[in-house]
Amino acid sequence: MIRRRTTLLLVAGALTCVTAASPARAQKGTALSLFNEGRTLATQGRYEEACDRFSRSDAMERTVGTLLNLGDCNEHLKRYATAWVAYSRAEELAQRLKDPRPKDAHEAAARVEPRLSRLVITVDTTYPGLVVARNDTKLEAAEYNAAIPVDAGPQNITVTAPGRQPWQTNVRLGEGEKQTVRVPPLEPAPVTESPPPASPLPPPPNAQPAESSRTGVALGLEIGGGVVLVGGLVFGALAIGTWASVTSICPNARCANEAVRAQHESDVHTASTFGTVSTISVAVGGAALVTGLVLHLTAPGKSVSIAPSFDRAGAGLVTTLRL
Repeated sequence: MIRRRTTLLLVAGALTCVTAASPARAQKGTALSLFNEGRTLATQGRYEEACDRFSRSDAMERTVGTLLNLGDCNEHLKRYATAWVAYSRAEELAQRLKDPRPKDAHEAAARVEPRLSRLVITVDTTYPGLVVARNDTKLEAAEYNAAIPVDAGPQNITVTAPGRQPWQTNVRLGEGEKQTVRVPPLEPAPVTESPPPASPLPPPPNAQPAESSRTGVALGLEIGGGVVLVGGLVFGALAIGTWASVTSICPNARCANEAVRAQHESDVHTASTFGTVSTISVAVGGAALVTGLVLHLTAPGKSVSIAPSFDRAGAGLVTTLRL
């Protein structure tokens, strides 16, 4: 059992190694394929395409041979700074890997170094968030005020910083030429005033104001409450009338016969029902009526005034409701 388990663990470990190595092996194969394409294109004099293949191969797997070929194709395109960087990296890698070609790389770098163009970007004033870029490539702070190897040709320098107006300039460097570009202090960016708040749009001509809906609810409560209140009063009157009949046919709860007693009990039940309906109706109707009046009287533009009144008939109070 132990031997079988050990065998399974070894097989699992081997499979894991194979799985982990597969992507790396595939990437190495792609890098080799790109390198071979670059070599074929270079022999055909198609150096622009060859540099593209060597650059992509180098990004996937860095080797001394790829860097040497990348430097060679850039040298043919007269991009001497790019070629010099590739040769220098090839020399460093060859020394680290004990490769026999560090001398070849060193001689190639020395060959193109006199033809390098150099650009000095002088930055005297720095700002928080300052960004200095050459041909859309951001410079590190260590590259300020230093002679940077660049490929000959047009150089676009842009400088930006938060709260400052951007600045840019263009220069052209020839082969082996050195120039200095001084970045001036950036002017403060103009303060932009925020636009005034937009005035609210007028309501559409046919739009009903909010008070109209409130008034409608108030009127509904007033009318409905009044109707229910009146109904409650009616049922109250019926309850009182029926109860009067109860007390008259059986005074002191003494009925003449069974028929009169049955009538007495029926009237008692009816009077009780009418009384209950009256009580509920008066309470609900009164509450609705009061609520409607409150909504009506507290609506915007409404007012109630009470003033004393005196005339020949006597004194009183005059209530005025302004709708």
